[in-house]
Amino acid sequence: MKVEQIMTPSPATCGPTDNLAQVVEHMWDADCGIVPVVDDGGHVLGVITDRDICIAVGTRDLAPAEIRAAIDDVIVAIVDSVIACLGNAPPELAHDLITQGMVLVGGGGMLAGLDQRIAHETEIDVHLVENALESVVLGAGRCIEDPAALRVAFNAGR
Repeated sequence: MKVEQIMTPSPATCGPTDNLAQVVEHMWDADCGIVPVVDDGGHVLGVITDRDICIAVGTRDLAPAEIRAAIDDVIVAIVDSVIACLGNAPPELAHDLITQGMVLVGGGGMLAGLDQRIAHETEIDVHLVENALESVVLGAGRCIEDPAALRVAFNAGR
C-alpha cells in the first residue's frame, strides 16, 4: 500500500498568524488532529496538532473551572453525539451496551471526567480502554492488515 492511496488530498491549512480557536474548530469539524501550517505561497512551515494545543493550554496558569468552561461546548457535543448514536443503535447493539457498557478509546477518551459524564447522561457504564492512545492506531493497523475482516464486520447487519 502506498501513502497516496490513503492520504488526505488537498488538506485544509492554516497560516502562522491565524486564530488558534478557528484552527481548533476546523479540527473538530473535520475530525482531524493535525493541520499543516503554510506561508502565503503555500509552502509548509510546519504542522499544528491537537496535542500541541492541549500542551499549550495545559501549561498556562488556568484554573480547572476555566478549562472546563472553555471546553464545555465540545463536551456537550460529544455527549449529544453519543446519545444520538445510542438512539439509532440496532436492538442487539443497544442490549450489549446496556449489559456490558461502552468503551472509550483514543486521546479524547482520556479527558478527565468524560467517562463519568457520558455514564451519567446515558445511564450506561463507561470504561476507558487500557492504552487508550495506542488503541486507535492498533485497530486501524488491524483493519489495514485484514480488510476482508473489516468488510465482514460492516456488512454483518445487511
